[in-house]
Amino acid sequence: MRTTLFAVRCSPTPYIRPSAKPHCPENQALLTADRVRIPRSAYLIFIIGALVRIKLLALSHREVAILRLPDDALYYFTIAKQFALGHGISFDGITATNGFHPLWLFLLLPVAFLKLGPWAIINSVLTIQTLLDIVNIWMVIRLVQQQIDAVQERVRNLAVGIAVASYALNASVVIRGINGLETTLAALLLLVWLSLYCSLYRDGLSARVYSSRGSSQRRALLWFGFVSGLLFLARTDFAVIEAVSVVILALVHRRELKRIWRAVVGSIMIALAVSLPWLIWNVITFGSIVQVSANAIPFFANKKLDVLYSDGGKALYLLRESARNLLKPFFFTAFGLPLIVLILPMLRKGREQFVARLSGSGLLPPIFGALLLLLYHTIVRGFIRDWYVLQLLPMISVALGASVAYWLEGQPQYRLWSRVLIAATVLGLTALSIQEISTPRYPSQAVMLSVAESLGTVKESSTIGSFNSGYYSFFASDSVYVQDLDGVVNPTIYPYIINGNIHQYLDKQGIDYLLDYSGTIGGYRGLIDNDLTSAFRNKRMIGTQGNPDSLELLGRRKVLFR
Repeated sequence: MRTTLFAVRCSPTPYIRPSAKPHCPENQALLTADRVRIPRSAYLIFIIGALVRIKLLALSHREVAILRLPDDALYYFTIAKQFALGHGISFDGITATNGFHPLWLFLLLPVAFLKLGPWAIINSVLTIQTLLDIVNIWMVIRLVQQQIDAVQERVRNLAVGIAVASYALNASVVIRGINGLETTLAALLLLVWLSLYCSLYRDGLSARVYSSRGSSQRRALLWFGFVSGLLFLARTDFAVIEAVSVVILALVHRRELKRIWRAVVGSIMIALAVSLPWLIWNVITFGSIVQVSANAIPFFANKKLDVLYSDGGKALYLLRESARNLLKPFFFTAFGLPLIVLILPMLRKGREQFVARLSGSGLLPPIFGALLLLLYHTIVRGFIRDWYVLQLLPMISVALGASVAYWLEGQPQYRLWSRVLIAATVLGLTALSIQEISTPRYPSQAVMLSVAESLGTVKESSTIGSFNSGYYSFFASDSVYVQDLDGVVNPTIYPYIINGNIHQYLDKQGIDYLLDYSGTIGGYRGLIDNDLTSAFRNKRMIGTQGNPDSLELLGRRKVLFR
């Protein structure tokens, strides 16, 4: 029988009695999943990965700022703080904002209500993320086990070990992923959603497959709807992954939809019940379901590209960036090992079995959707952040483990290839670690942190505007009022941005000072508004003169602080 890209490996049975012998190996694997032992090597890697993450909680404040806490993370902390103070869902305490992913903010609110100091809040959030990421490691182990329970034990042990190592011992995940943002929460929910999706994909929408817990596919459909809604709230752009995957799922099992339509409708209704309150609030408050950041960030990015490539070449640049960004998830995981494991079996004899096993696993549609999401961010938005990729890495690690198992199953060269894969994993993770340790992600934030902490001591009533306003707003004293100027969490400035008259907004809001990197202020002045700084006469450089990462303080009156 010819194998298609997203074909299931065997047709599901509408109902399987607990005492009946399943006709499909995958169903048998589910019945015995609880009895399959996790390899000792996976336990060891899990413990090492957990200890490394816990150890990094002891970094100094400066190290946290330059290694793992981007300015964007402080937007969440500030909004949570304002809500705890009774100012509503707002960044500046006055204007409502939707420039965030709601589920992560919801989880931060209890921390904000504790009324802790700034660094106590930061450390608490990073601790929560660390615990979430430790759960992610365990989920990678369990999900790989779910995919490859039927393969021989020695191959399964190797595959699980490589998969969990590619995530647990990945310096990019540990340093960049635990970053104060929604990254680890989105990754965890993506793994839970992926587990349900693969189960539905493999076994069909109407098959009842009983395990020791007595679960069924109909019940799984309802849980799938609930988790789909949560996943959307964790990262609203994950709707692309969900939509692509669900469409493929429906096409593969289209003959079953009539038999199971009530459960399908129920799943959709549950997903809508979870996600609709957020969308309705957006429409009522802002007139759109789209976050303000989804408009402001692409505007600036595309404006910059239009200037840089005014003489042509923009299309070629986007094509080059698309290729680079599509490869990022694979190279962030053990330095490209997943891509090698996917390509090599395609070039060998017996590839039909490998393709059939991989396509029948249910992993390919979500990965395809994830790559489309990266393509959308690159071409449409013209902008991509590393954490857009990092939250996809657990799924890529699971696919790596499954691919290794499907590739090596029945191979006479097992021992040779196992040594090669182990060596490639170690070398890849070592190379990533060296790269991450030697190149801090946010070195310029050292000066920003120093200035932000100084703002916590200012007693003069002042209004500050900044395009990178997270640190300043979070650390500022009660007398200092900080406004975001790039529109990420400030819907009211967006019309002024697109009309090129930000200076009018500054005058209208009575902003006393501009505080940002000198390169940023100069860049936005030339890019958007030539009159941006015309009303600010007093100037002070903070940092090295002439360095674009030096901070520039511009004031309508005297200098704010020494």
